[in-house]
Amino acid sequence: MKKILTVLALAAAVMTTACEKGGEDGTKEPVLNISTSELKFEASGNASQSVTVTAENVGWEISMSQESQAWITVTVDGNTLTVSVADNDKFEARNGSIAVVPDNSEVDTKRISVSQAAAEAGDLSFTLTPTTLTFDGEGAPAQEVTVTVSDEKLTWTAAPEDAAKEWITVTADGDKFTVTVADNPETTDRSANVIVTPGTESVKAKAVHVTQKGRILPPSLTVDCESGEINFGYKKGFGQNIFVTAVNVDWNVVSSVTADEPGEEVAWLTVSDIVKDEETGLGSFLVIAETNTELEERSGYVIVSADNPDVPNITLKVIQEAGKEFLTTLEGDVEITDMTSGVQNDAWIAPNQTWMDRAAATWDINLYAQGVTVSKEWTGMLQYGGVGTRLVMKLWSERIVYNDDADYTLPDGTYRVLGLDEMDEYGTAPITYEPFTMMPGYETNNLSYPSGSWYMDIIGGETLNEYGGMAPIRSGTVTVTRNGDEYTFVLDLKDDADFSITGTCVTKLDNLSVNFYEQPDPNDPENPDEGDDEEGELPPFGPPSE
Repeated sequence: MKKILTVLALAAAVMTTACEKGGEDGTKEPVLNISTSELKFEASGNASQSVTVTAENVGWEISMSQESQAWITVTVDGNTLTVSVADNDKFEARNGSIAVVPDNSEVDTKRISVSQAAAEAGDLSFTLTPTTLTFDGEGAPAQEVTVTVSDEKLTWTAAPEDAAKEWITVTADGDKFTVTVADNPETTDRSANVIVTPGTESVKAKAVHVTQKGRILPPSLTVDCESGEINFGYKKGFGQNIFVTAVNVDWNVVSSVTADEPGEEVAWLTVSDIVKDEETGLGSFLVIAETNTELEERSGYVIVSADNPDVPNITLKVIQEAGKEFLTTLEGDVEITDMTSGVQNDAWIAPNQTWMDRAAATWDINLYAQGVTVSKEWTGMLQYGGVGTRLVMKLWSERIVYNDDADYTLPDGTYRVLGLDEMDEYGTAPITYEPFTMMPGYETNNLSYPSGSWYMDIIGGETLNEYGGMAPIRSGTVTVTRNGDEYTFVLDLKDDADFSITGTCVTKLDNLSVNFYEQPDPNDPENPDEGDDEEGELPPFGPPSE
């Protein structure tokens, strides 16, 4: 609210009743001017200053805000304004204004700005107690800071830094200010400053450092197994990783025959590879089930428990399917009669390194009946269609060393199917490499690339890779003879149910690929070619030369 000081500017400003004529209507244009628009005063001991108002054909009055009237006094005498100011005992400069307001809206108001210097500050100072504040992450009570000034005329303001205004609130009261903080939504600490700024530039600002701790999460324990079940096939595999998230707790994991609390461990379950990251709370463990040799499904439990009794245990049920008596789907003996010459078969050879003393080279052979079609999907995976027999044999012949001409032939001889007890624990390689042997077949998840040697009957369904009878080859022999580029395979084999798989296949291995990557002799890394003979020729067959 403004208090209006009005002076009817006497006869000179009484719109000069003479109203001199001018212009088309004989009325002179109104004019309002002031002799100066700015007055400056020292902090104390000031003489008054005058301002002359010139008004023609217009009345006027003066107006000041209440703030300006508190220290500025104006006396009007005719067209002269006499301005005086009270002494300024504050250490801050101050500013006010005087408005000369015409009674004609077509004439602009004139303003006189009034400024006064601050009082001499002298040797001023202030202190803050305390200078650091620490708050809890949630529900923290307010804290006070006391400001002690060397002169009571020294004023100050306190406010948080701009970046902290969203979570720090400052309220001043007398010689103190109160600091409150919002709850910290993060688990990490945060900090900022409250700046205390004096009312005079001669005294430097100071800061109170505010730190708030991170939010403390309640203790918890979770795993990434939403179903609460771990399922295994009957055969031992690589296991299943379970990932753990622990918040403010340590944890342990065991197998158990009971569900609620850890009990006796499950004999066929292994819990291993326990990993914990204390900083992030993330961890994992591995669960492995041994091969189920029984023909019934079995189950057990894995229990993850925290070191905090308020955090409940996590129980995961482990279910393993029943063991299989046989992998074969055959219902009787099979005789292969549809494999004849004129079919392009697939074969791969992995020859021996020149320095390697392994006595055998590896062969993968796919033989097809004429009615079988072979294609590749976009990933390069082989697909099988049509109708007829597909026979997959993985053989070890006598030693064959790599040659630059990629000229290889499968050696004649009788190849014996190895027993499962002659293979390593994964069934992928023999314990001892022996020439003229054959890998037995075992369970596989992808019959396009079966594990070991298999017989398959492709039935030509609506989609590719549809099979009727199929059987892993577990015993027997394959006799190989070669006449020119044509091979004869005489089969005398049996599956895991002891059904016979017999027949004679006369065909070519005309689509042969070589799987070979030359490696240096680990015993002679500076001369990996030392295994070559004196002429530099590589022997195609037989054991390495003396």
